[in-house]
Order: sequence, then C-alpha cells, then structure tokens
Amino acid sequence: MTVRSSHGSRRAAPKSDEYKFGTDKSKWNLAAAEGTKLRINYTKAQNTKFMIKITVASIEDFRNLNRYLIKNNLPFHTFALEEERKVKAVIKGIPVEIETQYVKEDLQRQGYPTVAVHKMHRRDGTALGLVLAILERSDRARAILKDLGNVCELSGIAVEPPYKKGMPGQCHSCQLYGHAAANCHAQPRCVKCLVPHWTKDCERKKEAGGKPSCCNCGQEHTANYKGCPVAPKPKPVNKINRSNQQTNKIINKNQFPTLGKSSYTNTRANNSKSSSAGGKDYRPAPYG
Repeated sequence: MTVRSSHGSRRAAPKSDEYKFGTDKSKWNLAAAEGTKLRINYTKAQNTKFMIKITVASIEDFRNLNRYLIKNNLPFHTFALEEERKVKAVIKGIPVEIETQYVKEDLQRQGYPTVAVHKMHRRDGTALGLVLAILERSDRARAILKDLGNVCELSGIAVEPPYKKGMPGQCHSCQLYGHAAANCHAQPRCVKCLVPHWTKDCERKKEAGGKPSCCNCGQEHTANYKGCPVAPKPKPVNKINRSNQQTNKIINKNQFPTLGKSSYTNTRANNSKSSSAGGKDYRPAPYG
C-alpha cells in the first residue's frame, strides 16, 4: 500500500504480498510515532521525490494504518485490496439516448451486482456510444464479460474489459499520477489553477480567458496536460537497426581448410578429361 505527499508521484504495481501507502512528508514523524504505538509494522519507509512511501507486509497492518490515517485526517493515498477491487466492463451497442439509470436497473434485474454505470466520452466531450459498468467483485460480476446477451431488451451488444493504456492513471482529486480518486485522501486540487479546491468549484472559466496554472509543476497549462514535466512518459521503443544485424566479415585464406595435393591433382585431371572437346569419349550432338 502507498501513502503519498501532497505534490505528486508515480506508481508501480504493488507486489501481491506488499501493501503500500504514500503520505505527506511533513506528517511522517507523527505517522511513524503513532504507528509504533499502535504496533503497525512496516517493512520499508522510503523518501521519494514527492512522498514518503510506506510498505507494510500484512492486510491487518494495512487496515490499521489506513484507519489511523483517515481518523487523524492525514493526507495520503493508497490502493484497494485485491478482494475489494470492483469489476469493470465496457458495453458497446447501447444507444446514447438511453439513460444510464435504465442500464443500471436492467443489469441489476439480470442479477449483476452493478454499483454504477457511466457514459464514456471523447476528449472533446462527445459521446462514444459506450458505457462503463462498475460491479461489486463476485463470480456473477466476472461472468458479465461472457454471459451478457442483451441490455434493456436490446440484442447485438458486445462486452469487453476496459482498455489498459499501460501508463499510470491520474487522480481526479489531487491531480497526481498512479492512483485513483476513490483511494485518495489528500486535499483536492484544481486541474486549472493553483487554488486547492475541487475542479467543479473553480470560478475560472474558459470563456473568461487567461492562462491556466498547473498545480503539479506551476507552468501555464492544465494539470492533465500530457506534456507536463511531471506527467509520466511512455518508455522509448527500441527500434531494430537491421543494417547492423549482419556484419560484413573479411574473408581470407586462413578461413578455409587446405586440400591434399594428390586429391586436388586427381580431381582436376578428371574434370579436364570429361570436359575436353577432343576427348576419347566425345560425341558431337546430331544436327536437326
């Protein structure tokens, strides 16, 4: 589990036997002292660029530390336990005119433990014609990917798991990378300005003009700008230079075995006899 600071971080997927937190650096001494009193054992506490990263080795310690940080209102983020993670499914073929509430109710009627249904949109805000269903983790929920045949009496739909970009996602609450807003207990930060508030409460409107400010780096762009120096970058792809795959080797006489003198002489003599135009066994080809 990871506890983060209020500035930013990038996350690698936690190992199955580790539980990580990221916490505010200014609160570390308090958290460490109280953790000792509460007998919360951590295997590692590491100072990183944006946070103190804490690793505990048991679910019990994970729950105890999580409970303590929430109770004392200490800013942090963490990751959901495997058994608590929701099942997500993308459903294609549902008209955009159908409200998500009807989709949710129909999925529940079919026995799928649906928590929420959201319409998916492009960056410009236009509808994709896809809906994202979020379900409580269970065997029935996992079966939606292969068993769902219709929604709201409409056939011809398709269901698939969400596309994974391979890059850390961005929290819509604190604007940091590598965790979701559902597991974030840090102070919310605006995607458009440096004032610490929810983006929906921001008074800065696009129509009013003025340049945005990134809460992650301070530059004049929104916090979700992919070119931000804090944003994770894709790993470079190693291109194969085929021209270097084959090396021109210098050939010299030492690379070939020498032939015995008698064998070479006999072979040459036999070739001369068989190929000579005036040889004993020579017969000219008939005309016509």
